[in-house]
Amino acid sequence: MNSTLRLFAAVPLPDHLKESLGEWFSGVKNSVPFRKWVHPQDLHITLQFLGEVEGARTPSIEKALETAAARSRSFRLQLGHTGTFGRASSPSILWVGLDGSLEELRFLQKQVEGAMTDVDFQAEERKFKPHVTVARTYQGQAGWDQAELSRHPLPEACLIPWQADRLVLYQSRLGARPMYEPVSSFSLSSVE
Repeated sequence: MNSTLRLFAAVPLPDHLKESLGEWFSGVKNSVPFRKWVHPQDLHITLQFLGEVEGARTPSIEKALETAAARSRSFRLQLGHTGTFGRASSPSILWVGLDGSLEELRFLQKQVEGAMTDVDFQAEERKFKPHVTVARTYQGQAGWDQAELSRHPLPEACLIPWQADRLVLYQSRLGARPMYEPVSSFSLSSVE
């Protein structure tokens, strides 16, 4: 039997930020009505979605990601502003943006994209927009009011900078909570 895995490459958030964002979710869910909130343990920065992949291809993907990680240095990031993707009146994604060494994050994403091209995955057509998805599918009775987010700023505990020092290959387990399970992890080079 040849099993398939739903895979993507990402930078994980540290546990303390997952917890802090989870607490923020609890306080805003009633005022910011989105259908599905991401489980705090699933929070991450997607670098490339690979989709349904034959399990037998996993070793070549891991080898390519290991190479991409070795070419990239660790870097500092910090959560920033919030925003949405999709139609202004009915957004599909609520996200938290990033501040810090975004050039290094973009470099890592390009390394991942190149490594995945080497093992026969196409680069995504959309431009890379660094963010952390926190909720999906607005379901309010009235049209979305972007000002609502300004009434719910991220708490100080969410704004602590961290060192992004690894790249993770995740598997999606549809229907499970949390949904994303690490398959393998690759250390980024240390800052000199």
